Amino acid sequence: MTLFVIFAARKFTQPIKDDIGDKSVFMFNSLPAHQRKALLDKLQQQKNQN
Repeated sequence: MTLFVIFAARKFTQPIKDDIGDKSVFMFNSLPAHQRKALLDKLQQQKNQN
């Protein structure tokens, strides 16, 4: 239990950028619906080619 408290407390001192990681998810979610669909279609085509 003590270790959990220590690790949880450390989260409050970490900069936000270290905690978020890859921001591509946020960029994807900010796209309009038609651009999201176009991107998903493009990625699916690339996946099918490989």
